[in-house]
Amino acid sequence: MKTRFVHRLIPLIAVFLIAVVDECEAAGKNCLFIGHSFFTPVAQRFGSMPSRAGISNHRQSTVYARGASGSPESLWNGIKGNAIRRTLSSGRIDLLGMTYYNQQNSSFEDYQRWVEFAIQHNPNTTFFIGLPWGRASGKQGSPEMFAANSSGAAALFSTVSRLRSAYPGSRFIFLNYGVAAAELNRLYESGKLPGVKKLIGKTGEAVYADRTGHGANMLKDLCALVWLRSIYGVSPSRSGLSFGYQTDIRQIASRL
Repeated sequence: MKTRFVHRLIPLIAVFLIAVVDECEAAGKNCLFIGHSFFTPVAQRFGSMPSRAGISNHRQSTVYARGASGSPESLWNGIKGNAIRRTLSSGRIDLLGMTYYNQQNSSFEDYQRWVEFAIQHNPNTTFFIGLPWGRASGKQGSPEMFAANSSGAAALFSTVSRLRSAYPGSRFIFLNYGVAAAELNRLYESGKLPGVKKLIGKTGEAVYADRTGHGANMLKDLCALVWLRSIYGVSPSRSGLSFGYQTDIRQIASRL
């Protein structure tokens, strides 16, 4: 029964996975990623991947704020918002990456403030908006995770669609990278995740680092591979990257 449930969900989820990806861009971007602990740690794992995959001159910085403080609304209104705006006002940021928190703390208007400020200083700014996995993911089964992910993806995709309509001259990359956690859960439940001995632990042998659901290294690397494809058009299976896990996360990333 579980298997049939998951298989029904995957086509629905796939609708929201698609980001508009141009042909692989050889020249790197100057990126700024702002968000919480289900977003910026993935950005940090992503940091070295472009150069390792042959993308020249990729640069990035991150601004982290805990929990709801890392949402677009809270960052705009908080102390760290001033630092972010100073960075954007340089006009040198090519890509601004933001995350989803929830519908009460990540409204269309919250994203719009950041978009308008960024394009005021660099009209060619690309925007990356990513959907993470949920808190306490290690306590849920994969069917519940896929269902929650699909609901969140629908909400965020609606916001991104409005932004694309409001700013037709700007590029918006929407990426549901949180589905990677649900897929790792599914593989673990099926006994198809070699080298992973438990869902929650501190090493590469786990999916989550704690009971809150923060990602262990494998999950963060898997998500970062999906970012690499979405931002630079690099196929994970052809990236030439190696990670040292028994599980080939490049093949998993290629399916997401």
